[in-house]
Amino acid sequence: MGEQENKDPGLIKKATGRIARKCRHATGRVKRLYRHFKRYQLKKMIQSGELDDMPDEEYLKLFARYEYGIEMDLENPRTFMEKMNWLKLHDHNPEYQLWADKIKAKEMAANLFGEEHVIPLYGVWDSFDDIDFDSLPDHFILKTNNDSGSLMGCESKSTFDFDAARAFYADKMTKNRFYKRFREWGYKDMEPKILAEKYIDCLREYGYMEYMFFCFNGRVEFINVYSGKSNRDHEREWGSIFYDRDLNEMPFEWNYGRYDGKFELPVKQIPQMIEWSEMVAKGKPHIRMDWYVVDDNILFSEATFYTSGGFSMLKPDEWNYKIGDMIDLSLAYGD
Repeated sequence: MGEQENKDPGLIKKATGRIARKCRHATGRVKRLYRHFKRYQLKKMIQSGELDDMPDEEYLKLFARYEYGIEMDLENPRTFMEKMNWLKLHDHNPEYQLWADKIKAKEMAANLFGEEHVIPLYGVWDSFDDIDFDSLPDHFILKTNNDSGSLMGCESKSTFDFDAARAFYADKMTKNRFYKRFREWGYKDMEPKILAEKYIDCLREYGYMEYMFFCFNGRVEFINVYSGKSNRDHEREWGSIFYDRDLNEMPFEWNYGRYDGKFELPVKQIPQMIEWSEMVAKGKPHIRMDWYVVDDNILFSEATFYTSGGFSMLKPDEWNYKIGDMIDLSLAYGD
């Protein structure tokens, strides 16, 4: 027999399959490495200000491509992510800037819901060095009005690291610093301030609960219950479950996972939180209203129009489309 006739077709097929799988694996790895490299490049360009003058739509598409590997269609948006980013470009309701500002949001919440439902404010300053620490109690919370996540707790002035806090807030007081990363219209051109508010012990402990009410077209459609804690190193331990407005668990989760357990829900307070959330949401295509419950008292946390900076991803993937379908873009305020 010739050499070709001695070869086992089954062995050839298996060998070919192994080679093909290795090639696919190598190709996938190269693609992941390329994306990580592009993410690194993008981060550096954002930090350096190289992209500050890039038009918003072009920038948002670039960010989604290299940060998440997603090609957003902002001409015909369908997913939750696409519609939130479309709203950044086209839904410019002046009220959004009031809710985005953490100082003005407190004022609005106090007027709508009552001062007893707002965490007390101790003071507002233009810079860290302007803060009158002698006027503050021994424990307090510091945060900026013009971004998300710039929070620092003081448990005692005697142990508080003032130099670290000064360094932490140094660049966070720059106008449009946070806006430039996600292009969230509500933060655009906001004058940066630093504020001090009451330190509520249970909100700094592991296991605190935050209730996020997702409103679409003026109606609460589902609730995300979040439990976690930020420590001094800004690391997080967390858990999250989605519920419908009747408190039935929903079959989706954030792309980074679901809490493996059960939450004890404040069933007496939830109807009031729904009512207040829908009061603010009326006439708006989308807003998320966040609340705490402390000693049976509802406390306003914040309002946001672009969850995760407008780049929320859910699994299974079908829910990115189902939630996108909940948003009626015809309610956009316009320029």
